[in-house]
Amino acid sequence: MHMGIKRVVICVGLMVAVACLGSCADATNLFNSEFLDAVNTSITGESSVATLPGGAPAILLAVENSTSKNVLVEISYRTGTNEVETMTATIEPGQRSAQAVACPVTEITVGSLMDTTASGAAVLLGDGGEDDPRIIVEPFGVILQEGANYDCGDGITFTVVASSQTASGYRVFAFVERAD
Repeated sequence: MHMGIKRVVICVGLMVAVACLGSCADATNLFNSEFLDAVNTSITGESSVATLPGGAPAILLAVENSTSKNVLVEISYRTGTNEVETMTATIEPGQRSAQAVACPVTEITVGSLMDTTASGAAVLLGDGGEDDPRIIVEPFGVILQEGANYDCGDGITFTVVASSQTASGYRVFAFVERAD
């Protein structure tokens, strides 16, 4: 079964269950309008491309920390005007930070677009301060390309995880969530 249809079936089933539990209330009043719009979009097949206020198309860049320590991550991306921008975030264990970036975004990486051998992530051994001792995570080493690895409207989550396969004990993975 297609993932979009599964989500609709689960959402509709949830609404029916809630309606049965509280039969004197209209089940649609229990959900916010954004949720119902998302369900309707899944049913009608309309595209669910990420957008900025005003409807400008965007890509969602996120960093997730799946370690037990604070992490510092820098993401670099190239805009449609060929400018390189960066976003830097310190993320607590188990947390996530995200930013919508207006399209077009032609390239994205963790670290530097100019030097893929440079690390863009560090695990902080203190409480997250600038002067904390840190473990430098091996470079991500890949430049993701628009049209090949992602498209406008997609979401990319860079996740820092513990790893027994690296010298630092940590590594970065990229997960691309395609817009429908």
